[in-house]
Amino acid sequence: MRRLGNSLVSSWSIVLTLGLGIGLAAATGVVARAVAFDGLPIRDADRVLMLWGVDRAGSFSHLPLRPTDVASLTERMRGVADVAAADYNGATAWPFHSPSGSGAPLRLRGTLAGGRYFDVLGAVPVLGRALRAEDDVIGAERVMVLSHAAWRRHFGGDLRVIGRSLKSVIFG
Repeated sequence: MRRLGNSLVSSWSIVLTLGLGIGLAAATGVVARAVAFDGLPIRDADRVLMLWGVDRAGSFSHLPLRPTDVASLTERMRGVADVAAADYNGATAWPFHSPSGSGAPLRLRGTLAGGRYFDVLGAVPVLGRALRAEDDVIGAERVMVLSHAAWRRHFGGDLRVIGRSLKSVIFG
């Protein structure tokens, strides 16, 4: 300690190292608490459940539930306010024809979700509309909900995008 007192550079480097270490540890703790304990920024996050299907062998796997499974769960589950479906496999890059009609296909990352998805999460779109239960009916018009980032990046924040149709490269 006496030698450190004699060397001002060594003393300051130790103090700075300790300060940075303690600061990083505190910041990591705040982030971990927000993610692990405070939950997701959705309505009633502590009451939301995620369910997966089971394969024919009976092993637990993240198989998606079929639409008939979701309807069956909705009817049979007591004490559950609502059931919604979403694809578990994450966001996939879906190709769409460019809105201008020229150039390479537009690739929007997205996932499939049921009509009650946004209602269950308590998410309300800023513009346009969210998915509805009527959107789950076979033959219903396909609906897309854009994130703010996708709206800004791919459509320049143009309000005229709402209500427009995009033609999928895959589904036509």
